Amino acid sequence: EVVTSGVSLIHKIPVDGPVVLLKAGGVQQHLTPWHPVFIWVGDNIREVPAGKVSVGDLLAVPCSRLLDLGGGISREAAYLAGLFTGDGTIYKSPHKYVALYNTNLELVDRAKGYADAVGLTGAHFRGGQTYGSSGTIRKRGRSKGCWGKKEQYILMLGVRAWELLTDMGIPQGKKSYSCNVPEKIVKSGTSVVFAFLGGLLDSDGSVFKSNGWGRRGGYGWSVAWSSVNKELVRKISFLLQLHGIPSVFNHGKHQRYDKYTAQVFGKRNIEKLGELIGTHSMKLSQMLSIESSHPRNDGNVLRIKDVQFRRVTETREEEFHGSFYDFTTEL
Repeated sequence: EVVTSGVSLIHKIPVDGPVVLLKAGGVQQHLTPWHPVFIWVGDNIREVPAGKVSVGDLLAVPCSRLLDLGGGISREAAYLAGLFTGDGTIYKSPHKYVALYNTNLELVDRAKGYADAVGLTGAHFRGGQTYGSSGTIRKRGRSKGCWGKKEQYILMLGVRAWELLTDMGIPQGKKSYSCNVPEKIVKSGTSVVFAFLGGLLDSDGSVFKSNGWGRRGGYGWSVAWSSVNKELVRKISFLLQLHGIPSVFNHGKHQRYDKYTAQVFGKRNIEKLGELIGTHSMKLSQMLSIESSHPRNDGNVLRIKDVQFRRVTETREEEFHGSFYDFTTEL
């Protein structure tokens, strides 16, 4: 049974010698060789020293990957941040909750899968007129858009999602003209930046694929991020160009509003974009026929309650001179 407990003592332990680096599913940990860890063997959990873990073992890691163990923002959290930057609302209510609005139930369900993966669902919360568990998907009725009225779906998440998104710097309340790519995302590395752009593409972007030259710019294939926020789109265009993907910045009119677009043309450029975003965009994965799924259990991940067992991909010893910190819990 998985239990949680508060920390009662913190021990500073001097280490002067080899430590073990364990990598499992994008998570990495530096541990002393004798530090106990848990692996899944057959149908049971077994406690072993970190130095005895081998490549291929299923290693227990926390489900709540808001931050990866290397100290940066995880790609799952970055994807959610991109979605909420486009189609979400961070409410100023003292109850602290967030909501994602979209007419595509598949996308909303995908967002719930990502929220499950980083431990944002399950806790009860109260916010506005809603009461239930974080991760609830509700139907809002019909939303009037440019293609007529469609059913709209809402994913509600509680205080942990609120804290995650506000800590990243995503504005509360109306944010159409104030949001931008968070600096914490930009500083977290290429994979995190493009996971964020993948989420933003799924919420506020579009893809177009044609075997011929097509009608959009005469290139056949195009991917575009659009917004009324000029600075946000300029930042997207800059990040694309910075990573070697040519993009075009456009300004036009949509009804009575200014509309800005960062657009990538051409099959070769979009395939390169797909390599950087990976499966962290439903629209781009469908365009490129990449197998894309929610971050749920597969042969390399086993989830039991609040713990994931991830397949170990690398183990090695490294010299370390400094201090580690150990925690004593109340249990």
